[in-house]
Amino acid sequence: AVVSTQSTGHTIDMDFAVKNPGLLMTARVQLPLGIHPAVRVSDVDISGILRLEFLMRSDITLPSIQNLKITFLSRPSVYFNVELIGMDLDTFGIGSMIHNIVEDAIQENLVYPGMVYLDLADLNAGVKTTMIKKDPLLHPAVVSVNVTLTPANATQPKTRQDASWLREAYCKLATRWLGDITSCVYSIEAWVDCGEDCTRKTVLGNEGSHQFDLFLDDFSSPDTRVRVIDRKTLSSDVNWLDMEHNVLDQIRRGALKETTHKTHAEGSSAWNITVDFWTFLLPDIELVSDNTTSSLLLVPSLFSQTNCTASPESGEHGVFSFFLHHAQNLTAEDDLDDIYAIIKFDGATVITTETAASSGDSPRFDVKFEKLLRGVEITEHTVEIEIWDWDRWSGDDLIGAAKFSVSRSMKINEATPIYIDDSPHGALFISTVFRPVPFL
Repeated sequence: AVVSTQSTGHTIDMDFAVKNPGLLMTARVQLPLGIHPAVRVSDVDISGILRLEFLMRSDITLPSIQNLKITFLSRPSVYFNVELIGMDLDTFGIGSMIHNIVEDAIQENLVYPGMVYLDLADLNAGVKTTMIKKDPLLHPAVVSVNVTLTPANATQPKTRQDASWLREAYCKLATRWLGDITSCVYSIEAWVDCGEDCTRKTVLGNEGSHQFDLFLDDFSSPDTRVRVIDRKTLSSDVNWLDMEHNVLDQIRRGALKETTHKTHAEGSSAWNITVDFWTFLLPDIELVSDNTTSSLLLVPSLFSQTNCTASPESGEHGVFSFFLHHAQNLTAEDDLDDIYAIIKFDGATVITTETAASSGDSPRFDVKFEKLLRGVEITEHTVEIEIWDWDRWSGDDLIGAAKFSVSRSMKINEATPIYIDDSPHGALFISTVFRPVPFL
């Protein structure tokens, strides 16, 4: 008989509140001059939106839970009263400072994608607890804004490649007397404003479509402004569309796609404007250290255990994640004192690490990057890693290099040899994960 193992994942979001109106803790601290004052902590109040995510497997003994993840979806509110020698520290503003410090610590460690991870696969061996901190280079979601402009009536716009003042002057007269501006539209821009240092634009011309692909953490503001602007030379620009959209609200609603339509009319001409907002939460990738083997392990999840990305049906477009963990048994003619790595994606450098001083033949790097892939087959993308030894007085020495094509196959802490002229010079330990995104 063949017994198949089944895995199911469950996520529960809840309003979480802990209130203890009484005395929680009393401790004594030692101060100069032999003073030992009492510190009292009381009236604790913590509230926020808590997420519990657990993975169940049929081959594990009851309660059949393989692991549990605990995280806050947003910064929780934290309040507690601290007294020192009978004085309320809030009187001096110290209490508020302590509250902010505690909230910052929770924000850094327990707000998604930061979390507490509990391994429950073998309860007889005990529960293994790991704190997984937020990783700024692992993106939680992908957002795409697609702006489409098409004529709405039978009068088709005529292409104008230049926006000279003479042509615009002619167009202003033609518009006034003929009431038709189709021959005057030549520079329509689409803008996506998502906060500071997060502005994208493109020229649509008279008609066309453009898709802006962004990681969620590129957005410094959840209220995203989308504009379609008719650029003028002699007169003020005209906003054909100016709208705001809250990306985080769409993600909370679980809506993959939300669409807005508008028709802009001037004279006898009209254009249809369509704005599609796509949002997609990426499957979690969490790597934890195995204390017994000192190697990295992938935290089990529905995504990692089914590994749907290995199938060609998953598509060619998505997010490629690359991790360079460490090197092992590097060999060189000189001493290996100041080793650094250069990582290239499709021939362009994406990471140059700091030198790992006095690292010997097995330096640690612990760097990673992610790329949005769309437009070509996955295997046409390449990753190249070069390991160098920095030299103050002469040119840096190449220790070895490795190059491979991107694939859907998941690799976790896999040894990859490096070479110089087909001669092996050690190995690099890397991880690669591809997560398909349906709308890229």
